[in-house]
Amino acid sequence: MLTRVLRARTGDLVVPVAAAPRSVETAELGARITELTTALAAPPTPPALATPLPRSGPPAGTITIGAAVERGDLRVLPGLRLRMEHVDDDASVRLIGPAELTGTSRRAVDRLVLAAHYPAAEFTEPGDVVFCTAPRPAALVEADGGAVVTFPARVLRSRTARLLPRVLAADVRAQPTTARTWRGWTVHAVPDDQAGALTGMLDDLARHHAALAEQLDALDRLTAALTLGATTGTLDLM
Repeated sequence: MLTRVLRARTGDLVVPVAAAPRSVETAELGARITELTTALAAPPTPPALATPLPRSGPPAGTITIGAAVERGDLRVLPGLRLRMEHVDDDASVRLIGPAELTGTSRRAVDRLVLAAHYPAAEFTEPGDVVFCTAPRPAALVEADGGAVVTFPARVLRSRTARLLPRVLAADVRAQPTTARTWRGWTVHAVPDDQAGALTGMLDDLARHHAALAEQLDALDRLTAALTLGATTGTLDLM
């Protein structure tokens, strides 16, 4: 703009243009709201946990991951060095790397691509602990298996009942954010007579956590649906 036509004045330099309202079907939106309201009306029942009692036996203690590997209690599997051009978000095989462990991405790879280019690739097994050291220590327990772990993430596979996957994952997540030397990380062992009971309780709590997460997701979607209905004039809220 030429300087001579500029004028000192208040107000915006650019006039905002109102966005066109989203088109939405009344019946569809109403059905969505009814479905979500019904889902939220039945909250998940908390698991029935036995009352803990004071322990009389000796504690199991702690051990470093490196010592557990040397003793044969843990096996460490390296992540696959996958080329970026082979990532296909619509494929069937889940990928787990630092991005997935820290919740910033969800990737996949085609099974035929794996067979053709990575014949030595290993799949996760149920109970594997997938972990990384950067950008911060993070870990998850593989419930279903069948995924491929990508470098620099690794797999901890327990070979003893005293090192429970959920306890291992929790200990990894509890490491300082700057901790990088994973072999020196301390993890907790579980007394032999407590491993079964703790596994069952942690599994129940994990299922309850997942159910609550579904409820929170439904609550967010219900909030969005009600807002959309009211702001577009599709629904009258009584």
